[in-house]
Amino acid sequence: MSTGSEVQKGVKDGTYFIQNGAMLMEELIAFCNGKSNPIRHFSEKQLKMATNNYCESQCFLHSHTNFKPISDFSEKVLTMLDLEENPGEQKWDDGYYKLYKGYLEDRPISVKKYHNLGGLMLKRRASTDNGIMTLMFKDIAIGSQMSSHKNVLKLLGCCLETKDPILVYEFVGTRILSSCLFDPNGAHYQPLPWKCRLKIAMELANAIAYLHTAFLKPVFHGDIHSSNIILDQDNAPKLIDFALSKTVREDESEAENLGPKILLTLELSRFGNLLLQLLSGKKHLSMVGDTLLRLSELNGMVDPKLVEEGIEQQQLLEFARLACRCLLSIADEGLTMIEVGRELRRIYRSSFPCQKSPLAQIM
Repeated sequence: MSTGSEVQKGVKDGTYFIQNGAMLMEELIAFCNGKSNPIRHFSEKQLKMATNNYCESQCFLHSHTNFKPISDFSEKVLTMLDLEENPGEQKWDDGYYKLYKGYLEDRPISVKKYHNLGGLMLKRRASTDNGIMTLMFKDIAIGSQMSSHKNVLKLLGCCLETKDPILVYEFVGTRILSSCLFDPNGAHYQPLPWKCRLKIAMELANAIAYLHTAFLKPVFHGDIHSSNIILDQDNAPKLIDFALSKTVREDESEAENLGPKILLTLELSRFGNLLLQLLSGKKHLSMVGDTLLRLSELNGMVDPKLVEEGIEQQQLLEFARLACRCLLSIADEGLTMIEVGRELRRIYRSSFPCQKSPLAQIM
C-alpha cells in the first residue's frame, strides 16, 4: 500500500499518469486491438472542483452486491458463483466504488471513484495490486466501447493522474433501480408500473446480448444487479460498471478461464435474479426451482403494487417462468441472452392488447 508521501510524489512527477496510461493501452490492445472510441482526459484538479472534493452529500451511488442465490440452486451452480461458504449470505456489501454528481463546464457529470479495493480483490480474487488495476482499466476499455449503446451509461473520459483511475460519465439522474424497488422510504423512491418494469428488463437484456455478441470474443458483465443500473428521467435503464466483466482470453491459465458456457450460465443466473426482483419488488426471494411454475404459485412472488394494477396473470406467469429458466440455465443449454431479450419483447408487446405497442409503432 502506498504511503502519503509516495502518493504525492507519484502525482508531482507524473508517474501515475505514465503507468496508468501504459496499463490502459495494454487493456485496449487486449480487448479491441487498440481501436477504441475516443474519450477525454480530465485532470485531478478538475474533478475535485467538480465534486466539491468528493463531498459525501454529492454521492448518489455506493456500490454493493445484491445478488443472493436462490435456495434451489444446485451445488455446482453455487460453486461456480464462488459462494461455497454460507451460500445464502450476502458478501462484499461495502462495495468498491462511489458515484458522485458533479458540475464541469456548466454541465452535470457523474464521477466514479474507486475505494475499498480489498472488496474488489475478493470479488475477482485478484491477488496483486496489478490484478486490481487491470480490473479498473478493463472498466474503462469495455465501458468506452459500450458507450454507444443507448442502455449503457456513456463514458466521457477518465483521470489517470491519481493512483487509481477516476472515471467520468454523462449524468442522467440519481435514481438507482434498487432504490425504486426496495426502498419505499428513500428520497428517490418511485413505484415502477408493470409496463415500465417490462421495458427495463427488455432493454437491459438487449444491452447484455450486445455485450455478448458485438466484439471479437464474447464479454460477460459478471456483476448484473439492480444497484448497477441507473434510471434516467424516462425510466430508461443505463447499465454501468464493467470492472468485473470476463472474457475468454488466450493469455489466461486454465484455472482463470472458466469458458463461455459457464460464464453464460452465471450471467443468465444473475439476470434471472434481477427479473425476480422486478417481479417481486424484493431483494431476495425463495422460490420453486421449476420452469413449469403455476398460477397458484405466483401469489407469494408478485409485488403487491403490481397486483393493484390488475395485471393479466398470464403475463406475470410467463415473466416468472422466464426468470426461472435464466436461474436454472445450467439445465437449459440452448438459452442465450438474445433469446431472453426476444421473449421479454414478446411479453412486453402482449401488455398492449388493444393497441399497437410502442415497439410496433416505430417499426
